[in-house]
Amino acid sequence: MDSEEHRLSFILDGQQHCDHFLTPIADPAGKSVLVAGSGAGTEMLWCLRHGAREVVGIDVAPQTASALRAACAQMNLEPSFSMHQIAIEDATTLGRRFDLVLSNNVFEHVGDLPRSLRACAALVENAGRIAIFTDPLYYSSSGSHLPHEPWEHLWGEAEQLRAKILRSIPDHPLAETSLDDYLFGQISLNRMRLTEFIEAVRASGLALLNLRVVPDRNLASLGEYRARLEHLPIADLTIEGIAAELVRIENTNLRSTEELLLADERMRHQEHIALLADERMRHQEHIALLETSLQHQRELHEIEKARLADTVGHWTGVATDVKKVLDGVEKSLSFRIGRAITAPLRWIGRRRAS
Repeated sequence: MDSEEHRLSFILDGQQHCDHFLTPIADPAGKSVLVAGSGAGTEMLWCLRHGAREVVGIDVAPQTASALRAACAQMNLEPSFSMHQIAIEDATTLGRRFDLVLSNNVFEHVGDLPRSLRACAALVENAGRIAIFTDPLYYSSSGSHLPHEPWEHLWGEAEQLRAKILRSIPDHPLAETSLDDYLFGQISLNRMRLTEFIEAVRASGLALLNLRVVPDRNLASLGEYRARLEHLPIADLTIEGIAAELVRIENTNLRSTEELLLADERMRHQEHIALLADERMRHQEHIALLETSLQHQRELHEIEKARLADTVGHWTGVATDVKKVLDGVEKSLSFRIGRAITAPLRWIGRRRAS
């Protein structure tokens, strides 16, 4: 993101993603929220859109708040937020706890899963929520965050893959480093698997309330690459991302049965709304395809109509020319003399016929 305009566009464009993937695992309404790995502020804006009382963003990289302020102004939202350059493991120095800790597409990068989750547990109020969405995981088809064939970072030769990417993107950061240094140093992919995430949750003393997986986007073509990936469990290759809702519990009941049932009903409604939105998008795409097809048919019909008009015009012209020739013949002296000479023969022929 090279400019404030790009940062603003990035924040706004990310809201649909947040609505789809974060809504089932997080409810910021009326809460104080800590966003871990806040970046330019995409998830912070989402929290404010959904009624968060206060949002605090933390990130290890320096960030500016101007794009987020512009997005709030554009949406008429109260900019109740602050941003800090700090890692999640050190965020206890903020000296407070929050109702909700939220992380989106960050946990595939953290180096120590149990430590990061323990930090989240220390930052959330008792019975408060921790919502984590992360995608793509390293063993998914797009897990290296690089443009290549599905799962190629797992079966391709490193230098050949690096050279292939640099041919299509010459100024890619790979030009300055090796593939391994880029994947496990520069962008710090931790090769987290679902089982390792669950173990880290257990080690951190948190409880799982909600866990779902995002199937790999190239799942249908996995069979084409399976022979090259035989050394890896198929279960890891088919999971692109995970979404989890966690809770910190200390000597208190979590929620009543009625509250749990209401929360479950709310989640089902949210999932139904997400499905309806997907269905609406598919219908819109289908309508657009039909309109394109109809326009193409109309163009073909116009071409055929013009061709037929040319053909009719051609033969009309030919008929006119023939008629002119015949009219000229009938008016000629030789034709009239011929008619006079053959008149008796025609009369005899008519008499015989009668």
